[in-house]
Amino acid sequence: MLQKTPDLDSVVVKHNRILPSLGKLDLSELRLLAFCLAHIDDSTPEKHHITARVDDLKRIFQMETPTAYETVRKAFMSIAQKPLEFEDEHETKHLRLWFSGFSYRKGSGEFGFTMTQEVLPYLLALKGSFTLYRLADVYQFSSALTWKLYENLARWRKAGKWEVSLDELRLLLGVSGQYPLWSDFKKWVIDPSFKQINAKSDLMVVYEPIKRGRRIVGLSFVIKTLDASLEVLPQSPVFALCDLLKSAGLSTKTAMGYAERIDSEGLTESMKAKLPAIIQRSQDKEKPAGYVVAALNAELRQMNLFDDQKSAPTHKAALDCWTKKRQAGEACTVRERGKAGQRKKCQICLEKLPVAEWGV
Repeated sequence: MLQKTPDLDSVVVKHNRILPSLGKLDLSELRLLAFCLAHIDDSTPEKHHITARVDDLKRIFQMETPTAYETVRKAFMSIAQKPLEFEDEHETKHLRLWFSGFSYRKGSGEFGFTMTQEVLPYLLALKGSFTLYRLADVYQFSSALTWKLYENLARWRKAGKWEVSLDELRLLLGVSGQYPLWSDFKKWVIDPSFKQINAKSDLMVVYEPIKRGRRIVGLSFVIKTLDASLEVLPQSPVFALCDLLKSAGLSTKTAMGYAERIDSEGLTESMKAKLPAIIQRSQDKEKPAGYVVAALNAELRQMNLFDDQKSAPTHKAALDCWTKKRQAGEACTVRERGKAGQRKKCQICLEKLPVAEWGV
């Protein structure tokens, strides 16, 4: 009996524990596996046995080859040589096969497959720790590296953030031991994959390097799901702030950088309340985006976001005074050069906010 016909809206679900095992799969294997998983869900009768059409596979992944069946056969055979190995709670599991059987009906364009009973618990009736996406979000990927990076990013879409070491990321992408130089890893793996993910999937992602001294040891990702029709848990509030900053003319990277730093200190809501007034004042400035950035920096310094001390600084009153004047476009006579006599009135301001740093 033919099962449901998958299309671009079909959903693929995998338990997070098995994602690291996918690093060894190539693009044809990833496509075949996703296509097979799109046939099953918790309500499918005879869940473990599925009949599928080669033409559906060709249509979804835009395969023009007339030998699609041979591609499917080779992918099944190849996956059979790559068993699952993953950590499950307090033990390491080794599952020998994804599929326990494969058959092809000559002249019909149909093939059958049977999922093993051992792997089904990691594909059905999942609660909590799973990764979910649609075929529409992966079918255009032309690289296995892009696909695997996407799946790992999709795993963290609920949190909106993901930090990972470069060594672990290489392992997850199946290139462990390769691209030892960050410049090569960035050029040949990260940047091409991000270009496709941001252009052809439901995710918008930016990243910042994590440094240890001058050495880059990991990456910090900020992840947004663009398509609200996909049922996922609420997004990180950092994106509302990012969108607000982008509306003020900031680039996506700059806006996301400020939004993430503000959110990490738990000040997203307070800054969202202040931003409309700042943006409004920026409209009559020669460089509105530059004004917003300057105002943001002033607000962040005032709130002492980036210092270890969390109490109000001793120079807060002087800082408040100077910040208000700057935002209003007024000159601070105390800070002006050539009026040394007046500087004593705000000596603490001069000590804590030196002219060389602030450029006034």
